[in-house]
Amino acid sequence: MKSVYIFFLISAFNTVQAEKSSIQFEIQKEIKKQNLKTNSLGMIISKINSDSKIEIIYKLNEKKLFTPASLVKIASLSALYDLYPISHTFKTSFISSTDINEAVLSGDLILKGGGDSSFTSEHLWKLINNLTRSGLKQVKGNLLIDDKLYKKEPALPYSERSYLAPSSASSFNWNSAAFYIRPAKKLNQPPTSSYIS
Repeated sequence: MKSVYIFFLISAFNTVQAEKSSIQFEIQKEIKKQNLKTNSLGMIISKINSDSKIEIIYKLNEKKLFTPASLVKIASLSALYDLYPISHTFKTSFISSTDINEAVLSGDLILKGGGDSSFTSEHLWKLINNLTRSGLKQVKGNLLIDDKLYKKEPALPYSERSYLAPSSASSFNWNSAAFYIRPAKKLNQPPTSSYIS
């Protein structure tokens, strides 16, 4: 709740009317009040002047890489609404390197990532079902995955938490997988494992 509180506190500042020094003071006071560690907090607060130039009001660890928290969704959605119409959808699709001839694709079948962050097993099943209904019976080439829509992200520290899985334009099931490890029935035998998507 602390991260939510400070986010909306910062969003509520009227940077046009407030003095730069008073904003800095209020933010530092709130950070201290909420007992937040400044080494695990990063932010940049800016405003656009009347001459359309950006003025930095406050910055803290602005060049340090952090693992994005859930509140990044708010900023991401805001940016998307500015760039795309409300009806826009991000689609994952199949494309091919050659034409289909008599239900046979002699070239490669390519899964083209469109940045759909909700691309899951159910969506893949529907995509394959639609491909099957198109009449395609055989693919002689390779199955390739195209995730070039996004630039390569900086490497984050390793973690077993699913929300820290690297993202890409062709992320599937949030780029995470579940494995179950069961102990062996007898001593000195390896455990058994199973994969659940």
